[in-house]
Amino acid sequence: SEEKPDYILHLRNDKMRAEKSDINTVAVLEAGIGALSLGFKQAGFQVKAAFEKNKRSIDIYKRNLNDEIYERDLQELSPKEIPGTDVIAADLTNMPIFKAAGGVRSGESLRKGMYLEKVYEIMKINAPKIFFLVLPVSIYRTPVWSEFLEKLSDLNYQSQWRVISTREMTGFPVTEKRVYLIGSRRS
Repeated sequence: SEEKPDYILHLRNDKMRAEKSDINTVAVLEAGIGALSLGFKQAGFQVKAAFEKNKRSIDIYKRNLNDEIYERDLQELSPKEIPGTDVIAADLTNMPIFKAAGGVRSGESLRKGMYLEKVYEIMKINAPKIFFLVLPVSIYRTPVWSEFLEKLSDLNYQSQWRVISTREMTGFPVTEKRVYLIGSRRS
């Protein structure tokens, strides 16, 4: 069995860094082509499960990581299908609700079971020690955002978030900004 470092992610000064801990497994929802999974693997995590609906993305994911990925849409995914892990991560930037012009317009989407509600359900049932979400920048100015953060707090999660430019974070020539939300269960 190969020895892997155990890390926990922190977001400080708009930079992510890893620090030694006993956290070392992750499940990735809306895994796309594997960027989030690759980042976790490079930080020493074991990706126990990845889920993605788009067949083309799944093919690319398999070529990029040579790992198992399950063809499942977030809305169809049962929390019980997700193996027990220390971290649940998701890239929600391509969810249809967020692609609409101007983003989410009201808190109704949570009550109607949209994507953040599904993430909340997964967090409530699976109770990971840590969560890591990537969201479109349009979300944080909405009632949905405040409601979601409050619900996570009610589940005993302490969280912090930052709007970060992909270019500043990675050095890639991409001008998009994303909301990075990291949370941990309070002791």
